[in-house]
Amino acid sequence: MRLGAKRFLDFFIENGIFNIAILPQRPALNIGRTDALPREEFEKFAIELFDYWYSLDDPRIEIRELDAILDRIFGAESKICIFGADCRDKILAIAPNGDVYPCDEFMFDDRYNLGNVREQTFEEMLNPMNPKLIRIRLEDLETKKSISCKYSKICNYGCPKDRYVLSKVYNEEDTCGWCNVIDHIYKRVMKDLGKIKE
Repeated sequence: MRLGAKRFLDFFIENGIFNIAILPQRPALNIGRTDALPREEFEKFAIELFDYWYSLDDPRIEIRELDAILDRIFGAESKICIFGADCRDKILAIAPNGDVYPCDEFMFDDRYNLGNVREQTFEEMLNPMNPKLIRIRLEDLETKKSISCKYSKICNYGCPKDRYVLSKVYNEEDTCGWCNVIDHIYKRVMKDLGKIKE
């Protein structure tokens, strides 16, 4: 990131790598690390990366998260979980001991343990009346309520883990962590389509 978005993307292109992903570094609470890249730095980098990538207009180059934002702007389903609605009902992680969580990002917190494959069926763990699942869904709804972003229909409130970390570590409860990036991309694309003026 210190080298800048242009040098970052050029490195991959020069090495024949045309499919990349950029995820914000959040604290790894599961291993006790709270260091991370500040949200503002990641947003600045992602915006610079989008502008350079967009200017290249090369269909070979795919940047997973930026492509996903464009898909959502144009009403398509997100192909990645961070912008997918209700991902906790669609993605499960199973720890080596058989414990099941609603995403590998939550394996650090036993409050998100849905059960164990040795003791329960998936049908039991994913039963809408499972008290653990009810609590997780209510918590998820609560974190969504605090976000007042005008782009929530695009980001679907972002990744539940990012919202968890942003609220617990940074006391930022009003963002999914992608709002400024989405705002920039939306305005740039709509301007190019003649839908908005500068």
